[in-house]
Amino acid sequence: MTEAVGAIAVFFDDHNAFNHAVSMWQKRLPAYTYLKSDGNHPVPPSGSQVYTEDQIMDNWYNQTTLVDGLTQETCRDMVHTTMGLSAAINMAETAWHQGLDLYKEGHNRIVKAMEFHADYILGAKVPEWLCHGKLTGGTIPMWEIGYNHYHNRDKEYMPKSEEMIMKKVRHAGNEISQVWETLTHAENPNNY
Repeated sequence: MTEAVGAIAVFFDDHNAFNHAVSMWQKRLPAYTYLKSDGNHPVPPSGSQVYTEDQIMDNWYNQTTLVDGLTQETCRDMVHTTMGLSAAINMAETAWHQGLDLYKEGHNRIVKAMEFHADYILGAKVPEWLCHGKLTGGTIPMWEIGYNHYHNRDKEYMPKSEEMIMKKVRHAGNEISQVWETLTHAENPNNY
Protein backbone atom coordinates (compact mmCIF):
# COMPACT_ATOMS: atom_id res chain seq x y z
CA MET A 1 0.00 0.00 0.00
CA THR A 2 2.74 2.42 0.93
CA GLU A 3 4.62 1.89 -2.31
CA ALA A 4 1.42 2.39 -4.33
CA VAL A 5 0.40 5.55 -2.46
CA GLY A 6 3.90 6.96 -2.93
CA ALA A 7 3.96 6.26 -6.67
CA ILE A 8 0.47 7.65 -7.20
CA ALA A 9 1.36 10.76 -5.19
CA VAL A 10 4.40 11.40 -7.37
CA PHE A 11 2.42 10.81 -10.55
CA PHE A 12 -0.23 13.33 -9.49
CA ASP A 13 2.29 15.70 -7.85
CA ASP A 14 0.26 15.42 -4.65
CA HIS A 15 2.53 16.51 -1.81
CA ASN A 16 0.04 15.64 0.93
CA ALA A 17 -0.41 12.11 -0.39
CA PHE A 18 3.37 11.71 -0.71
CA ASN A 19 3.88 12.86 2.88
CA HIS A 20 1.20 10.37 3.94
CA ALA A 21 3.04 7.57 2.11
CA VAL A 22 6.30 8.55 3.80
CA SER A 23 4.60 8.50 7.20
CA MET A 24 3.13 5.07 6.44
CA TRP A 25 6.58 3.79 5.42
CA GLN A 26 8.21 5.19 8.55
CA LYS A 27 5.69 3.34 10.73
CA ARG A 28 5.44 0.13 8.71
CA LEU A 29 9.13 -0.67 8.17
CA PRO A 30 9.86 -0.99 11.93
CA ALA A 31 6.72 -3.11 12.36
CA TYR A 32 7.80 -5.39 9.49
CA THR A 33 11.55 -5.78 10.08
CA TYR A 34 12.97 -6.51 13.51
CA LEU A 35 16.13 -5.11 15.07
CA LYS A 36 17.42 -6.02 18.53
CA SER A 37 17.10 -2.36 19.46
CA ASP A 38 13.29 -2.82 19.23
CA GLY A 39 13.36 -4.78 22.48
CA ASN A 40 11.96 -8.18 23.39
CA HIS A 41 9.24 -8.18 20.74
CA PRO A 42 8.67 -6.55 17.37
CA VAL A 43 7.30 -3.04 17.03
CA PRO A 44 3.50 -3.25 16.85
CA PRO A 45 1.74 -2.11 13.69
CA SER A 46 0.55 1.49 13.76
CA GLY A 47 -3.11 2.34 13.92
CA SER A 48 -5.86 2.68 16.44
CA GLN A 49 -5.78 -0.93 17.68
CA VAL A 50 -3.66 -1.70 20.72
CA TYR A 51 -1.85 -5.01 20.27
CA THR A 52 -0.88 -7.37 23.05
CA GLU A 53 2.50 -9.07 22.89
CA ASP A 54 0.72 -12.36 22.11
CA GLN A 55 -1.13 -10.76 19.18
CA ILE A 56 2.10 -9.31 17.82
CA MET A 57 3.86 -12.66 18.07
CA ASP A 58 0.91 -14.39 16.44
CA ASN A 59 1.36 -12.02 13.47
CA TRP A 60 5.00 -13.10 13.39
CA TYR A 61 4.00 -16.76 13.10
CA ASN A 62 4.94 -17.31 16.74
CA GLN A 63 8.65 -16.97 16.05
CA THR A 64 10.13 -16.70 19.54
CA THR A 65 13.80 -16.05 18.78
CA LEU A 66 14.20 -12.60 17.28
CA VAL A 67 17.33 -11.52 15.42
CA ASP A 68 18.32 -8.51 13.35
CA GLY A 69 16.73 -8.64 9.90
CA LEU A 70 13.95 -11.09 10.70
CA THR A 71 10.66 -9.98 9.15
CA GLN A 72 7.04 -10.44 10.03
CA GLU A 73 6.69 -12.85 7.10
CA THR A 74 9.94 -14.82 7.37
CA CYS A 75 8.13 -17.84 8.80
CA ARG A 76 5.29 -17.44 6.28
CA ASP A 77 7.50 -17.88 3.22
CA MET A 78 10.41 -16.26 1.43
CA VAL A 79 8.35 -15.02 -1.53
CA HIS A 80 6.09 -12.88 0.66
CA THR A 81 9.10 -11.77 2.69
CA THR A 82 10.93 -10.55 -0.40
CA MET A 83 7.74 -8.91 -1.71
CA GLY A 84 7.50 -6.95 1.56
CA LEU A 85 11.15 -5.94 1.36
CA SER A 86 10.68 -4.98 -2.27
CA ALA A 87 7.82 -2.64 -1.41
CA ALA A 88 9.89 -0.94 1.30
CA ILE A 89 12.87 -0.58 -1.03
CA ASN A 90 10.77 0.68 -3.93
CA MET A 91 9.22 3.38 -1.75
CA ALA A 92 12.69 4.37 -0.54
CA GLU A 93 13.86 4.59 -4.16
CA THR A 94 10.84 6.70 -5.13
CA ALA A 95 11.54 9.03 -2.21
CA TRP A 96 15.23 9.16 -3.19
CA HIS A 97 14.25 10.51 -6.60
CA GLN A 98 12.05 13.07 -4.86
CA GLY A 99 14.98 14.32 -2.77
CA LEU A 100 14.10 12.46 0.45
CA ASP A 101 16.51 9.84 1.80
CA LEU A 102 14.38 7.10 3.36
CA TYR A 103 17.22 4.71 2.61
CA LYS A 104 19.27 6.32 5.38
CA GLU A 105 16.40 5.99 7.86
CA GLY A 106 15.79 2.36 6.92
CA HIS A 107 19.44 1.42 6.46
CA ASN A 108 19.88 -1.08 9.30
CA ARG A 109 16.51 -2.74 8.84
CA ILE A 110 16.74 -3.14 5.09
CA VAL A 111 20.41 -4.16 4.87
CA LYS A 112 20.11 -6.63 7.75
CA ALA A 113 16.92 -8.11 6.27
CA MET A 114 18.46 -8.48 2.82
CA GLU A 115 21.61 -10.15 4.15
CA PHE A 116 19.72 -12.36 6.63
CA HIS A 117 17.27 -13.72 4.06
CA ALA A 118 19.77 -14.00 1.20
CA ASP A 119 21.84 -16.39 3.28
CA TYR A 120 18.95 -18.84 3.71
CA ILE A 121 17.59 -18.47 0.19
CA LEU A 122 21.10 -19.33 -1.02
CA GLY A 123 20.91 -22.58 0.92
CA ALA A 124 22.33 -22.02 4.41
CA LYS A 125 21.08 -24.62 6.87
CA VAL A 126 18.06 -23.29 8.71
CA PRO A 127 18.58 -23.57 12.48
CA GLU A 128 15.84 -25.15 14.56
CA TRP A 129 15.15 -21.86 16.37
CA LEU A 130 14.18 -20.19 13.08
CA CYS A 131 10.65 -21.08 11.97
CA HIS A 132 11.00 -24.53 13.56
CA GLY A 133 13.91 -25.27 11.23
CA LYS A 134 11.98 -24.78 8.00
CA LEU A 135 11.80 -21.88 5.56
CA THR A 136 9.69 -22.25 2.45
CA GLY A 137 9.68 -20.72 -1.00
CA GLY A 138 12.30 -18.93 -3.00
CA THR A 139 12.62 -15.31 -3.93
CA ILE A 140 11.43 -12.76 -6.41
CA PRO A 141 13.91 -10.62 -8.35
CA MET A 142 13.79 -7.69 -5.91
CA TRP A 143 17.43 -7.49 -4.92
CA GLU A 144 18.91 -5.08 -7.46
CA ILE A 145 17.43 -1.77 -6.29
CA GLY A 146 18.31 -2.11 -2.61
CA TYR A 147 21.73 -3.53 -3.41
CA ASN A 148 22.36 -0.76 -5.91
CA HIS A 149 21.65 1.88 -3.31
CA TYR A 150 23.42 0.42 -0.31
CA HIS A 151 26.35 -1.22 -2.07
CA ASN A 152 26.94 0.94 -5.15
CA ARG A 153 25.88 4.35 -3.84
CA ASP A 154 26.77 3.98 -0.14
CA LYS A 155 29.60 1.40 -0.46
CA GLU A 156 28.00 -0.97 2.08
CA TYR A 157 29.51 -4.46 2.12
CA MET A 158 26.66 -6.89 1.32
CA PRO A 159 28.22 -10.21 0.34
CA LYS A 160 25.12 -12.41 0.66
CA SER A 161 22.96 -10.00 -1.34
CA GLU A 162 25.65 -9.83 -4.02
CA GLU A 163 25.83 -13.62 -4.17
CA MET A 164 22.03 -13.80 -4.37
CA ILE A 165 22.00 -11.40 -7.29
CA MET A 166 24.76 -13.19 -9.18
CA LYS A 167 23.43 -16.71 -8.61
CA LYS A 168 19.66 -16.34 -8.57
CA VAL A 169 18.49 -12.94 -9.79
CA ARG A 170 20.49 -11.62 -12.73
CA HIS A 171 19.26 -11.07 -15.37
CA ALA A 172 15.86 -10.32 -13.95
CA GLY A 173 12.97 -9.71 -16.29
CA ASN A 174 9.48 -9.15 -15.03
CA GLU A 175 7.76 -10.99 -12.20
CA ILE A 176 4.77 -9.84 -10.18
CA SER A 177 5.47 -6.11 -9.69
CA GLN A 178 9.24 -6.31 -9.94
CA VAL A 179 10.10 -5.34 -13.49
CA TRP A 180 13.48 -5.15 -15.19
CA GLU A 181 15.45 -4.25 -12.07
CA THR A 182 18.69 -5.60 -13.53
CA LEU A 183 18.29 -3.31 -16.53
CA THR A 184 17.51 -0.21 -14.47
CA HIS A 185 19.70 -0.66 -11.40
CA ALA A 186 22.51 -3.19 -11.81
CA GLU A 187 25.89 -1.55 -11.26
CA ASN A 188 24.28 1.84 -11.80
CA PRO A 189 24.73 4.01 -8.69
CA ASN A 190 23.80 7.20 -10.50
CA ASN A 191 20.59 6.02 -12.16
CA TYR A 192 17.92 8.71 -12.43
